[in-house]
Amino acid sequence: MKRQKNMNSNDFRKDLQKEMPGYKWTVRRPRSDWFLMALGIQTSGYNRMSTLLVERRALSGDAAEYTVRYSGFGAKAPWIGQATEVTLVRALRELQQRFEWERNKYHAAAVTLADAREHKGYPEVHHG
Repeated sequence: MKRQKNMNSNDFRKDLQKEMPGYKWTVRRPRSDWFLMALGIQTSGYNRMSTLLVERRALSGDAAEYTVRYSGFGAKAPWIGQATEVTLVRALRELQQRFEWERNKYHAAAVTLADAREHKGYPEVHHG
């Protein structure tokens, strides 16, 4: 089946603003009718707090694929997570779930280490 043209830039921006209104969005259409890219930035004053890069690829028929990448504080911060799904909402949810899983993994490791230290007679550590 033939690859269809992508949605237009304005509709893509509306979808992004609806799902992630806390970001300022810049949408670009490279030299392709089937690819759109958007950069979302969250700022506090002059500081960039986080960046989302969203790519939308038109597939065969009406199908599309979304890839979402996230970077933290600073304009040159590395990408720390990525997710690809068939809808924007699913891609964002998948990325968030991955970060929550990582948070839980590291929190469990910190609690285990703190508990082990308490058994050696060190003062209690607050588990936040």
